[in-house]
Amino acid sequence: MSWFRMRRVREELEARLTGPDGRARGKLERKWYADGGGSVKLRLRETGMPDGTAVILRIEGITALGAEIADGGLRIEREDAADQPLPDALEGDLVEVLSDGAVLASGRLTRD
Repeated sequence: MSWFRMRRVREELEARLTGPDGRARGKLERKWYADGGGSVKLRLRETGMPDGTAVILRIEGITALGAEIADGGLRIEREDAADQPLPDALEGDLVEVLSDGAVLASGRLTRD
């Protein structure tokens, strides 16, 4: 038997991500819940980077998390944790996925 938790979403922002050459495409969702928690979900495909390449996600210049390319892309879901909170975000903030300082994809947060 699996258990899951239903949470009421208080606010949600999303960014459509595209690479500088138009190849990489993806989406970031940032949610805040009525219980005070939050989450981030990132999907990015066709990055052109080899598996194992280290990348970081930045929201308005603040590093949100690090990950590695797998199967040519990224699939990340993470919730706020007391010891590792996710950065706050506002509508219009710049979202970037970078590797060694080079932008793989970027976009601006909008209301969902």
